[in-house]
Amino acid sequence: DSGASYYISTNPEFHFDATYIDGQDAANNPSNGGSVSSWVNRSGSLTSYTATQATGSAQPSFTVAGDGLKPCVTFDGGDYLDLANVYSPTNFTQVTVSKSNLSEGSSVLAWNGAWQNSTWIKYTSNSGDYVVGGNRGNLSAPENFSMHAVTRSGSTVNLYENGGSALWNGTSSTTMYAGRIGRNQLGYHNGNISEIMMFSSAL
Repeated sequence: DSGASYYISTNPEFHFDATYIDGQDAANNPSNGGSVSSWVNRSGSLTSYTATQATGSAQPSFTVAGDGLKPCVTFDGGDYLDLANVYSPTNFTQVTVSKSNLSEGSSVLAWNGAWQNSTWIKYTSNSGDYVVGGNRGNLSAPENFSMHAVTRSGSTVNLYENGGSALWNGTSSTTMYAGRIGRNQLGYHNGNISEIMMFSSAL
């Protein structure tokens, strides 16, 4: 990106950026409020991870400028997108830029499979929860646009918020999967997602 102020020397396995819904050109984005049936991975990976949804009632929508004035894909609590291929790494770094629009209930940020095989964020009863491989902790403000990074090296897992110190360190031997955006077996995401990046190592 010619406007980038930093560069990453390790390519992400997949990268979903709401600025480029088709993965290449912002001019091809849906109109504000338009349905998103396909969100294209722009990492250049040889494996296809493009996320799609053929059912119109389950398609999220495109928001030109969210609270942070950054384009985002908006999920209403019943929307989700399936990745073309499930990703199941031993070591990884997952970075998300998102917010939740719920003050109660469970709003799942990402990934399919059983909840203990996922990394997800919810906003419940005015307190934030995150779950990583079956371990639970608290976030400070998931109702605001925030960047969360989860790293896993072997069984060692760390979670960071907005570039600060680790909110949580722990261990998990659970096989974890990334294959769906916006839903898992426990619930749905109700909120906005601007960006998702997944690297195949603990950066």
